[in-house]
This record gives sequence, C-alpha cells and structure tokens, in this order.
Amino acid sequence: MARLLSFLVSAVVISGLLLSAVTPASACTCGLPSLEQLVGGSDVIVIGSAGEFYTDPPLDPSTPDNLEHRGYVRFTTEEYLKGGGPQAFAAATNTIFTFNNGGVVEGISTCSLLGEGSAGVRYVLFLNGPLENAADPGTCSGSIDLARYPGADQYLDSLRNVSSQPERPLVRERLRAGRIRPD
Repeated sequence: MARLLSFLVSAVVISGLLLSAVTPASACTCGLPSLEQLVGGSDVIVIGSAGEFYTDPPLDPSTPDNLEHRGYVRFTTEEYLKGGGPQAFAAATNTIFTFNNGGVVEGISTCSLLGEGSAGVRYVLFLNGPLENAADPGTCSGSIDLARYPGADQYLDSLRNVSSQPERPLVRERLRAGRIRPD
C-alpha cells in the first residue's frame, strides 16, 4: 500500500512538472516602479480612446512591394494628466507588415500594448517625447487598457492625485539618466 501511495504521489508531481514545462512563458514580465516614479519618468500622461488602425505607407495586399508598412492607432484624448497636446494624435505601434512570397506577413512585438485590436479601447498612456512622434509605450511602461484593469476608477483617482503634486525636476532627470535607482 505504501508503494502504491508513493507511486501515485510521484505520478502527480511528474504530471505537474510536465504540464508546467509546456506552458508558454510570458515574454514581457516586468517589475513596474511606483506610480510616483511612473509619473516622474513620463513627459505626457493621457487618457484617451483608440480609434482607427492604419498603416503608413498604406498597405494594399493585392500589390506586393518591398516596403515596411508600420501600423498606427489614432487616439482621441479625454484628459491630459501631465503635459498637454492636441485633442487627437496618432501613435506608432510595433506592428510592421511586409510581403514575403506574395503574401502579407505581420511582425509584432509580444510586449506591444497597441495594435489592430485597439480600436474602441480606452487607455491611460505614459509617453515620452513629443506626441508628433508618439510610439507604442509597451506593456512595461505603466500604460494600461482601462477596461481590463480591475479597479480602474481607483487607479485613475490615485494617478490624478500623484500627477497633481509638484514635480522634483532634479530627481526626474537623475532617474531618466539612470544615476539613481527607483525606490
């Protein structure tokens, strides 16, 4: 009886190891800094809704070419929590379409936040640089899809509170330059 019990326990353990071995790993595991550090390290924080997805240059699947067609998402802004900008802007995604053997091939980063499925989604975006050159902030930036975030209203309240505090410029510049470590 003891042998049977030992065998069953071993079988359960080995099954668990085998199942965990075939589970795909997350390529974008990242430790996020505090909300204060996210706010301090961003030039612009905006709440907005994603609209149309388009490519530039425009992509015509029936006309193969040798170009890289980058995907973009148009945003309509709801509120700027830090910085400012236009009522609408476009952000480059990490999606690039090319042709291979006459067919369209889509290249995408697994760490992308934005893409073809972004239309209609409400986001809070932590961005750096001018909005004319806005790029997909990625999943490790603190930017989130508000519909998928449990407690989004409380998060936005905390974010509004933190972003309304006076900024400490020297700490921000040192943080960006990597001369000090986040707490």
